Amino acid sequence: AVQAIAVVHEAPELLSQGHDHFGHAGRDEAGVVRFDLVVDVVGVKVDRANRLLLGHKRGVSVFDLKGTLVATVAAVQPSAFFVDDAGRIVFARDGSLHTERGASMPVLVPQPAPKPAKPVDEIPSVVALSTGHRVLVDKKERNVIRLGADGRYVGLFATATNTERLATNSLDDVAILDKD
Repeated sequence: AVQAIAVVHEAPELLSQGHDHFGHAGRDEAGVVRFDLVVDVVGVKVDRANRLLLGHKRGVSVFDLKGTLVATVAAVQPSAFFVDDAGRIVFARDGSLHTERGASMPVLVPQPAPKPAKPVDEIPSVVALSTGHRVLVDKKERNVIRLGADGRYVGLFATATNTERLATNSLDDVAILDKD
C-alpha cells in the first residue's frame, strides 16, 4: 500500500511567478505529500513497486513512498501513460505509443480492403491489462480499441463513445468515463 497521500492541484499563482518545473514534492504541516508545481497533469498511477507515477505535459515523474522524486521520463506533451508488464513506462503521444527507452510504435487500425490501415490521431487515455493487452481511446473515431501486448490491433472494445478517461482494477475490469 502507498504510505503517502498525494495531493495534486494546479497552482497558477506560482506558475505565473516564473516557476517552471517538472514537479516539486514537499510535505505540508500534516505530513501530506504535495505536488504543487505540476503543469497539465495527464494521469496518476501507482506501479508494482508502490512508486507514485505522475504524468504531466513534460513526461512522467516517479516518486518513492516518502515523496522523493527518484526518476523522470521526459516526453513532450504526452496525452496518457501506463506501466507495461515489463515495468516500463509507456506514454501516448501523436497517435503512437512510446516506451521510456525510446522505442515507438504507431497505433494502426485495419480498414476494409483495399484501404491501408489507418493511424489513430489522438489517444487521450490508455490502460494496460494483466494479459499485456492495451485498451485505448481513439478520440477522432469515437471508439475504444484493444491492442495486443505487441501493440497490434486486436479489435474494438467499445464503439460510439465520447470517452475521456479509462481506468482498470486488479481484475482487469475497465471503467470508461464517457462525456455523454
